[in-house]
Amino acid sequence: VTGDQTISMWLKPASLDDRRNPYAKAYRGEGTITQEPDGQVNYYWGVSGANAQPYQGFTMTDPVEIDKWVHLVLVRDLTTGNLRWYKDGIKTDEVGAEFKEAVPSDYGAYIGRGYVRNYDGLIKDVRIYDRVLSESEIQSLHDGENITSGIVGHWPLDEAIGNLAYDQSGNNNDGDIYGAQWTFPAPVLEFDGVDDYISTNYTHESDGGTLSYWYLSDG
Repeated sequence: VTGDQTISMWLKPASLDDRRNPYAKAYRGEGTITQEPDGQVNYYWGVSGANAQPYQGFTMTDPVEIDKWVHLVLVRDLTTGNLRWYKDGIKTDEVGAEFKEAVPSDYGAYIGRGYVRNYDGLIKDVRIYDRVLSESEIQSLHDGENITSGIVGHWPLDEAIGNLAYDQSGNNNDGDIYGAQWTFPAPVLEFDGVDDYISTNYTHESDGGTLSYWYLSDG
């Protein structure tokens, strides 16, 4: 996704001891998310089509907490020229976009792995949209509604068994699970912060995009 984008996910951090990537493609391209040691979360994107200059960083200033589920949504609204962070359905930060569109990379999309250390904690319900989700739609996602319009990648991460993370968007962007373990009673993947990750075949490009996720980390 090189234009409008929304990324959404749930995270539960197990630690805040280092810089870690819950989601990554190209941080100077389509976009990457980095959790910082102070609990703040950064989104990086750019126009090199690689992990190189030039790029823009955008910080969610309301930090995540260890062992607490949080719903994060990053909106890249290039129609209006703004980037927005949402935490648990509430907008926390907004800045102007420095570029008119991202430059696509040849990199794959990873969950739990990126250009810094692998993720340490729980991750579920990772979504990528090729459009801008409204504030009401983001609140509905937080409340559990399944919004499918414009979705180009959706990994619920609730299979409970096996080494495949199925893409429920209908685009067949399934992911291979490396090392991450299923935890119960509600099935969710736990990443150890060392060598666990998911490698997807997501390569969708379009004029827009939104990413969403849930996560939990250990201390």
